[in-house]
Amino acid sequence: MKKLGLVLFLAALLAGPAPVTGQVAVAGQGSRSAQTGDVGEVLLLVSRVVQRAGGKPVGTASGFFYQVQDRLFLVTNRHVVVGEPKGTRPDELVLTLHVDPKDIAQSAEHLVPLSRSGKPTYLLHPKYPKPPIDIAVVPLPDEVGKRFVIKALSSRNVLPQELLLLPGDDAMVIGYPLGLSDTVNNLPIIRNALVASAPGVFFQGQPFFLIDANLHPGMSGSPVMTHPRNAWPTKAGGVSFMTGTPMYFLGVHSATLSANVGTAPQPLGLASVWYAFLIDEIIAGK
Repeated sequence: MKKLGLVLFLAALLAGPAPVTGQVAVAGQGSRSAQTGDVGEVLLLVSRVVQRAGGKPVGTASGFFYQVQDRLFLVTNRHVVVGEPKGTRPDELVLTLHVDPKDIAQSAEHLVPLSRSGKPTYLLHPKYPKPPIDIAVVPLPDEVGKRFVIKALSSRNVLPQELLLLPGDDAMVIGYPLGLSDTVNNLPIIRNALVASAPGVFFQGQPFFLIDANLHPGMSGSPVMTHPRNAWPTKAGGVSFMTGTPMYFLGVHSATLSANVGTAPQPLGLASVWYAFLIDEIIAGK
């Protein structure tokens, strides 16, 4: 029997930044002028991220917005901002964001510099690299929240402690596989997933869990959310019924898993998700 070795591949091998590619045209008729209120708010959480070095695009990834009090942040993966493992270190990220709540087709670019006066503008976990938490948080200026039509997650969106998430539960990953998006309306793509390891448990001692999902390069930095539902089992053995169909924030997708079979890595269709609580630890610096 051949020995199987489990390997965590970060970045471009399977689910990291994608090379900059053309968009896929999709035929069909639809609304030509939709308002931002006509789409689910969850789609306005996420931005396509283009990595640029020396003014030239070197890859694409995903990122989303997070808010602590009145401060706004962009969250993505560490390997997105440092350019691993390709070795092409970006000096800025380019976001394309909505500008008109009455016309979702109207967007503009916002540049996010990754260094200022020789110092990085992004924040990493204070315990990095032990464990090697693959999350980067970039503080954004106030003008971003004022100029652009965006939505942001916060600690209030994290799954409450009293609710029970089970292995096999549905989840979704929101981002830009291979840079693909609805380019007319500047909207991301949602991929289905299910929880594949014990929720709340640190997989192999690291603060992430696994999902089973078909993910591609370009999804690095995507938020992972629960599916909308209005009834949740509780850890006390009951059921919590809610008004509406809330979705909860679980964490940040960063990498896929492969098994070494002989000398050839075999994709497993599994991906790592760093737990959501790490973002607040990064912002707090502890």
